[in-house]
Amino acid sequence: HYGGFFGWPNFTARPTGGFMGMPATDKVGEFRVIDIYRRQGDKLAENWIFIDLLHFWKMQGVDILKRMTEIG
Repeated sequence: HYGGFFGWPNFTARPTGGFMGMPATDKVGEFRVIDIYRRQGDKLAENWIFIDLLHFWKMQGVDILKRMTEIG
């Protein structure tokens, strides 16, 4: 009833127009993604998608966890 897919990286992107409120960096970044599926009968009932955004932002030169310790 369950299946999944993951990979490092699943896809790469270059934010040229900004992303998530951050300015464009024009740097290639990897997205690490995990997809978990649940099937019910012959239909897909649920799909959970986890994206490692901390890794992506670190590749863009933004250390989110470090910023959080500096703010708090």
